[in-house]
Amino acid sequence: MAEEEPPQSPQAPEEKAEAPVDDESASRTFFTGIDAEAGKKGKGAKDKNRFRNLEATPAGTKIMEHFGDLTNLANSLDVRMEALLREHEQDFFLAYKTHMYTVQKEIKALRHKAEQEEAKTREDTKIKALEGELVRKYWGRRHFTVVIPCTARLLVALSPVLAASVSVEKPPPVPAAWEVAGRADPAEQLELTFALRQQNLDKLDEVFWRVSTPSSSDYGQHWSNEAVNRLTAPRSEHVAAVRDFLRRFGAEAAPATPNGDFLVATVTVEVAEKMLNASYMRLAHGSGQTLLRAPGGYELPPEVAAAVDFVAPTVHVPGVRRPPLEAKPDPTLFDSNSPKHLRSLYNVDAEGKAASNRMAVTAFLEQGYSERSLEAFWKLFCGGITCGKGAPKLVGDYVAGSAGVESMLDIETITGVAGNVEAEFWGFSGRSKDNPKNEPFLKWLTTLSSTGDKDVPKVFSTSYGEDEGSWSYEAAQRLNVEFQKERC
Repeated sequence: MAEEEPPQSPQAPEEKAEAPVDDESASRTFFTGIDAEAGKKGKGAKDKNRFRNLEATPAGTKIMEHFGDLTNLANSLDVRMEALLREHEQDFFLAYKTHMYTVQKEIKALRHKAEQEEAKTREDTKIKALEGELVRKYWGRRHFTVVIPCTARLLVALSPVLAASVSVEKPPPVPAAWEVAGRADPAEQLELTFALRQQNLDKLDEVFWRVSTPSSSDYGQHWSNEAVNRLTAPRSEHVAAVRDFLRRFGAEAAPATPNGDFLVATVTVEVAEKMLNASYMRLAHGSGQTLLRAPGGYELPPEVAAAVDFVAPTVHVPGVRRPPLEAKPDPTLFDSNSPKHLRSLYNVDAEGKAASNRMAVTAFLEQGYSERSLEAFWKLFCGGITCGKGAPKLVGDYVAGSAGVESMLDIETITGVAGNVEAEFWGFSGRSKDNPKNEPFLKWLTTLSSTGDKDVPKVFSTSYGEDEGSWSYEAAQRLNVEFQKERC
C-alpha cells in the first residue's frame, strides 16, 4: 500500500512589489474612501471608522494626519482670528489716525500754497493796474523822457500802499436776510480782535487725541490750562508786529487771553478802515437789528498778515435771535419734561457729592437770566429732589435784563437733571451796551481760555449755533483749535 504523502501546508502567496503611489492616485483613494464610508455609516459613525478603507492604503496614515490638522485649524480659526484682531486693533487705529493726520497736513499745506498764489496774483494785478494808471496820467506830458523815471519813483513811494494789499480772509457771502443800509458812521467805536497765529498745533492735535481716546494710556490725563497756553503761545515777533502796527494808528493792544494769542484794540470806524484797507457798512436785518461789518473783506501789511489768523469784527455776520412764536402752554406736557421724569428717563439716580463739581450753560444774543424765574421753576417741579446747588454764578457781559426763553430752559434743565452741583450762567450778547459790535461766540472762547483750572466748569451746555458758511475757512479753523485747547 503506497504511503500517503503528508499534507503540504499551503504556500503563502507571493508578495507583490508595492507600486509607487503618486499624488493623483492617493487623491482618488482619499475621496473614494470618504464617499464609500460616508454612504454606509451615515452621520452617526465615529470619526475613527469613517475612513477605514482610506487608512488601509499606503498613504492613508499620512493623509489622516493632515486631515486632523486641517480639522483642528478650521474649528479654531474663529478663535484665532478674534484674538489676532484684538491684539492688533489698537495698532490699526493708531496707524489710521497717523495716516489721516498726515493727509490733513498735506491738504492744509496745499491749501496754504494755493492761497499764497492767489494773493500773489491779486497783488500783481493791482501793481499792473497802478502802473497803467500812472502811465496814462503822465502820457500827455511834454517831456516824455521823464515818464519812466517818474513812474519808477512813484512806484517806490507807493510801495508801502502796495505792500498793504495782502488779503487775510476770503469773505463769506452776506446772508440773504441782511441788507446793506449804508456806510458806517466814521466816529463810531469798534473793538477789533486780532487772532494771532499759534505755535505747535501739530503737538496740540497729538495731545488732544491721546487724552481723548479711551484705548490710549494717556486717556483722561488732561493738561493744565497754563500748559496748553504755554504750548500754543504766538511767536514774540508776531506779537511785536501786531503791536507796532496798532501803534502806528494810535491804538494800544490789550491781551484777551493769558498767552496773548488774542489781542484787542478799540478804535473808531475811520481808523479801522485805514488800518484794514476796508469799508465798514451798516447791515440791517428784517428783525430790526443792525451791526457794522466789512463785507468786501480787508487787507493787512505782509508782516502783520503773516502774524494773524483773522481780525474781527470784519466779514463774519452772526446769527439773529428770532422772536419766539406765541403759543399757549399745554399743562399736560409739564410732567413729561419735568426734572423727575427726565432723571427717570435717563436713569439718573444719584446727585452730586464732590465739592469741586461745576457745570455751566452759555447764552448769546440777548438771552438773559432771571433768578426769580429759576427759583419758581425749582419750587414747582423739584419737590423731594435737589435741583442745582444754590443760585448760579453769573459770568459774561450779558447776564441781566429780561429772561430768555432758550437760556432759561437750559439752566432749568441742567440744574434739574444734575442735582446738588454748582451751576454757572455764561451770557454774551454780542450787542452789549458798552460794546454792541463784538463777536459773542468769540467772547465766550476768549473768556474760557482766560479761566484757570480751579475755576472753569468741567461741563458746558450750549444751544448756540451758526451756519458753517457764515465763517471764513481761516476763522473756522482757528475756532476748532480753541475747542481743542479746552479739551486737552
